Formats: sequence, structure tokens, C-alpha cells
Amino acid sequence: MHQTVENNMPEPKSSREAILARARSLGLEKAVTGFPDDVVSAAEAAAKARNAFEGPDNASDEPWPPMRVEGFE
Repeated sequence: MHQTVENNMPEPKSSREAILARARSLGLEKAVTGFPDDVVSAAEAAAKARNAFEGPDNASDEPWPPMRVEGFE
């Protein structure tokens, strides 16, 4: 494994190892230990969904209009 300069942590060899390392760092050790394939599948599905999202052209734009309640304007 390679060493990263930023934090001296070993750099994972594959995206699977990277996903599992990230899950462990987020406190999901039990899930990684018991269901590593499911953790990887969930992370890949979340990444695919996130990549399909097209954000607004202007970062200050809201993705939908402000919500209003009748009688409280």
C-alpha cells in the first residue's frame, strides 16, 4: 500500500477498499464487518444518484421555490 502525505494513512488499493475504509471512519464498523457487499452496493448507488443530480447554475439559487403556508405570509 502507498502512504498518503496528508495524514500518513495507507491509501486503499481499490474503490471497494476505499468505500469500506470510509464507512469504518464514519462509524459503520458493524455494517462493514457483517455486510461488506451491501455497504459497497449502497455507497455505489448513492454515488450514482448523486452524480445524476444536476445542481443549479448559481450556488445561491434554491432548487425549489420557498415553501409557504396559507395565512402566514
